[in-house]
Amino acid sequence: MKKKPDRLCVDKEDLADFRMLLEEKDSPLYKRENKDVFVMAMTTGYKNGARLPLKTREGFIREEYLSVEERSIIKSIAIQQDKNLSILLDMEKVCQIAEEYARGGIKYLKDSVFQKSHGAYPKRLEAELLDEFEGHHMASISKDE
Repeated sequence: MKKKPDRLCVDKEDLADFRMLLEEKDSPLYKRENKDVFVMAMTTGYKNGARLPLKTREGFIREEYLSVEERSIIKSIAIQQDKNLSILLDMEKVCQIAEEYARGGIKYLKDSVFQKSHGAYPKRLEAELLDEFEGHHMASISKDE
């Protein structure tokens, strides 16, 4: 088993986008923690199939600050990506996957949050999640019939 990294990184090129989401008053992530915007960017990248390697790594979150739930999301994405539970024995690889999805998702997240269309981001996200849930729920009902 490899050594577990002590922090998760972002690409230096993307720091301004992460900061904007944390510092702009119009952002639902305003004054939140780095880990919050990282997890949102990672899940957005995963949802959109956007995984990009980091060019220049910049430490962004200390691993010890992650909650059990946040660690579970990171591990779940790695397992889904690798299609193998043994990925959990390589936390360096798990973190790399998380970082690459965060890099892929940060632009999507920023654009979505600051989009000039009608409806605030939290409402659009809620509608999107409900659509996703209903799609999965209907699919499982079809299988049961």
